[in-house]
Amino acid sequence: MQNLLEEQYKLFNQELNANSHPDPIMVAKEFLNHKERDRLILFCALFSYGNAKAIVNFLNSCQLQNPSPLFLKPYRFQNPKDIKNFFETLLKIPIYSIFLENYQKENSVLYGIEALQNTLLKSLDKPLSEGLKFLIGIPNNHSPLKRWNMFLRWMVRNDKIDFGLWKEVDKSTLVLPLDTHTFKISSKLGLLKRKTYDLKAALEITDFLRKLDPKDPTKFDFALYRIGQLCLLD
Repeated sequence: MQNLLEEQYKLFNQELNANSHPDPIMVAKEFLNHKERDRLILFCALFSYGNAKAIVNFLNSCQLQNPSPLFLKPYRFQNPKDIKNFFETLLKIPIYSIFLENYQKENSVLYGIEALQNTLLKSLDKPLSEGLKFLIGIPNNHSPLKRWNMFLRWMVRNDKIDFGLWKEVDKSTLVLPLDTHTFKISSKLGLLKRKTYDLKAALEITDFLRKLDPKDPTKFDFALYRIGQLCLLD
């Protein structure tokens, strides 16, 4: 199993091709030198649900490098008012300092994510729409936190895909960004016994991967995702 996953990691740990496999991380990568880098990358991550091509098209339409006029198009569960509310609130929040302060309490990314969720939910203009609640997530609702954990993978790990920007967060503490592709493929590979797609499943898979690589368990995420997305085991 370890040989298979290491093999797939080496295969997929390479610069992404926007034409063959559109991925929101390619949009996020455009902001590595932007003054609002962390916030814009989080924006990209939280809107990364649905069809990959549609996600990339939406993010590109936002013109985040110079977002004026701001967001004329809705995206799935969020209308233009939601998107404007979220973006303007996000620009006021010191996301790294909030995350790091709470992460360091228990050396747990889940504490950091919960703190950011609570801060955003409290800071947004009220009343909160269902679209905004979906976008940010409700703390402690047993969700796998896929988009939040994907954001952290981007920011903490450092290889040909991920950015390695948040140096004070240990990559060994990351949780696998579990989506339906990785959930199914992990079950097929025997990495997961749990039948429910939730946070416990994400933690179970991460614990298994941590046995294979204690220092960097989520390095296999993109390989698992691509195996599922490309139906390589079918």
